[in-house]
Amino acid sequence: IIFCLASTGSINHNIQQKLRETVVNPLREVGYVGAEHMRVLRDLLSEGCSLAGLQDEEKEPEELLNVLFNEIFRTRPLLSFRDEKTNQTTSVNLCQIVLERDADSSAMPETQHLLTRYLVSQGMFFNCQPELLLLQVPRSGKDFKLYDTVIPSPTLELGGSVGVSGDLVLFVTKLLL
Repeated sequence: IIFCLASTGSINHNIQQKLRETVVNPLREVGYVGAEHMRVLRDLLSEGCSLAGLQDEEKEPEELLNVLFNEIFRTRPLLSFRDEKTNQTTSVNLCQIVLERDADSSAMPETQHLLTRYLVSQGMFFNCQPELLLLQVPRSGKDFKLYDTVIPSPTLELGGSVGVSGDLVLFVTKLLL
């Protein structure tokens, strides 16, 4: 998505370039993005999208990602979930894992464990195998940490979580911090 062609000089091209050079690359290289780089990206986004308050309000990561996917890159939703009780389908761009801390475990959780617990607790499963799976794991902030560390799983087994037959294993080929 950050490498697809956009018209040179357009706001989308500028956003795409800033996102690639000042956000994604530093995340891959050092695991951190400086506030000044996020400020420039947010300024550019405020010119090209409908989300209010980008320059002066705190925004959740999923809000920024939804703006990028829906308004800037205009992609179709990456994920489709089905509620097992109502059979209703929901399409989204990322899976935000929202859980209470597992009181029975003092171990550092793995991504696989968190994803499985989340899907079971919500009564959801993937409508089909995702082509790209973006996960937002429980955050660890300055004042609040649900978990000190979440261990990335090298593979994600989705067999029981996908509404199709057969065992599916998603191999994590790249960790995109």
